[in-house]
Amino acid sequence: MVQGILISYHVRHIIVLHRNSYNPECLAGWGGPVLPGLAVGGFPTLSDGTPDYKMATGIVITYLLNNDLNQTRVQGAMEWEKRYVEFMKAWTVGIDEGGSRPPFMDVAFSSERSIQDELERISEAEVSTVIISYAAMLIYIVDSKVTLGLGGILIVIISVVSSLGFFGYVGVPTTLLTVEVIPFLVLAVGVDNIFILVQTHLRNGKGETETYSDHVARTVGSASSGMPAVRTFALYAGVALLVDFLLQITAFVALMSLDEQRQAVSRNSEFYTENFLRTTLIYATNSLRGINLKLLSA
Repeated sequence: MVQGILISYHVRHIIVLHRNSYNPECLAGWGGPVLPGLAVGGFPTLSDGTPDYKMATGIVITYLLNNDLNQTRVQGAMEWEKRYVEFMKAWTVGIDEGGSRPPFMDVAFSSERSIQDELERISEAEVSTVIISYAAMLIYIVDSKVTLGLGGILIVIISVVSSLGFFGYVGVPTTLLTVEVIPFLVLAVGVDNIFILVQTHLRNGKGETETYSDHVARTVGSASSGMPAVRTFALYAGVALLVDFLLQITAFVALMSLDEQRQAVSRNSEFYTENFLRTTLIYATNSLRGINLKLLSA
């Protein structure tokens, strides 16, 4: 009898909630409304188009914790979320000592720290992939093209560092997701373009009356394509791709011309590589010194 009364009360309360979420009787404990479209799911639609919330097959349960800009004050909440995720993982697979998920239920869960935890997990798992990707570019030697291999990988690294340094200097904040995505994005675009440039250059033979500079310019003009749309990406990614593109059509094309002249006189690529690395290190050192002096004087 008592159980039937409780069920009837809850059903009536749910019906009232669905009709008017702003009814004072239906407000949540924190004083705000619980919108049925966000709290339940899998509900059918009546003939007049009105959603039948009381026939919903899913429900969303949210636990609100105290948040704070001071990271030391949210350690308790972060620890609670960590234990919550661990418990839900064990409960959904049936290895928790306190019980397991009923077979008729389909449960999904997440927390505020879930994205950050997943990024950290992926970062640790993808370290070997990144190392292999950069190493593959370093050992990309076609006809002893050590200069092009080292130059290409340095252009990609300089592009990423330039983007981070520029926006860090002007004070534009970044996120962990941005730092995670940019190296992969620039590596994919940069290395792909470098392979296209070199392969097209090798397939287009040099004319008898054509100079080395004219040959490289003709090859680049026929092989280059427009940069992909990066409007949906962060400013960091846009600047990184811009710097990468500018370096490819200037510095890398110059390296291709030097490498072509080296092959013509049958000189060893290590000679050019040594000079290129020395010049690059001097330029990077002077640039960093100038940025540090400007930051100290600011």
